[in-house]
Amino acid sequence: MTPELQTITRTLRELPPDESAVLLTLVATEGSTYRRPGARMLYLRSGELLGTISGGCLREELAAHARELLQQNLPHRLISYCSWEVADEVLGLGLGCEGTYTVFLQRCTAAHPLAQYAPAILQGEPATLALVTASDNPSFPVGSTALHFPRQHTIHGHISLWTDIVRQHPMKNPSRTSYQTLESPSLSLYLEHLEPPLTFHIFGAGEDTRPLVRLAAYMGWLPMVYDFRPALLTRTRFPHATRLQLLSLDEPLPPLQDGAGSTAAVVMSHHLRFDRQVLQALLATDIPYIGLLGPRKRTLRMLEALPPSLRARAESVLFNPVGLDIGAETPEEIALCILAEIRAFHAGREGGFLRNRTESIHATSLP
Repeated sequence: MTPELQTITRTLRELPPDESAVLLTLVATEGSTYRRPGARMLYLRSGELLGTISGGCLREELAAHARELLQQNLPHRLISYCSWEVADEVLGLGLGCEGTYTVFLQRCTAAHPLAQYAPAILQGEPATLALVTASDNPSFPVGSTALHFPRQHTIHGHISLWTDIVRQHPMKNPSRTSYQTLESPSLSLYLEHLEPPLTFHIFGAGEDTRPLVRLAAYMGWLPMVYDFRPALLTRTRFPHATRLQLLSLDEPLPPLQDGAGSTAAVVMSHHLRFDRQVLQALLATDIPYIGLLGPRKRTLRMLEALPPSLRARAESVLFNPVGLDIGAETPEEIALCILAEIRAFHAGREGGFLRNRTESIHATSLP
């Protein structure tokens, strides 16, 4: 779940009843592109454009198409850009990314099914979106949209699109691939799995936690802060936190609020007893990433007092010292290295320089 999708769904839901906007969805790519399918923008009648599809390269061009859609009262449009063609430079685009973007533009109102995802975000609800991008079938015209909430067993939008088409062709491995395209003789269907935001449990409300919460919220995550010191755990200090919860040093850790999406926890109270208590409780959960701030020697002393089963689990889920090695010193830099490591972990990456994953520039002969 990206912060732009949160902004777009919320803005779409808040549109006045008689106002239209244009929803732009990247439904297919080929070659090297800035974003992958699922990236979105929302063009408002005021001219404001929310979201990003191409890093700015196509922004004005897409805005012009969206404006024309509203002015001519057209329902939809499918456009493609091939960024490696010389003609792009003539058109003034000059993308230079050597890839193809296919974007579906759809005039919509607050009744659009995607607007229904706005209140479900904070509840950690997953969903699947189905969108018809081409069709010769009058029962499923271009632009037909359905949004399915599996945990609620509800469908918004074109119900028969889901029951008659999508249900017969469920997404393959939605946890690995968030989008796919179904082709048939009568229609083309874009499917996308909408994953809830990452639930981020942070234990410790010190000064170094504040930039961590702020940056996590900016990324669209749901930061939840826990501490045993009420003076630190205030909304004034953490205006961006999804949840603040006071704990006790003398009571077990209560069940953690969780959604259906990814989860991570970081322990950083700088209080040995609290950190040890929380670490033991977290290792007994199924949270796949547990970060612990502090030197390795301190952590080893904490682990020595734990049962063998928890020590064994720590081998696979505990990250200490927490964060990627970027030479961080300030609280803001430490927050950055922690968030980067969590993102890399949930993306199945190990971090590191991207240039080490590609062919050396010096070994390549350019024409």
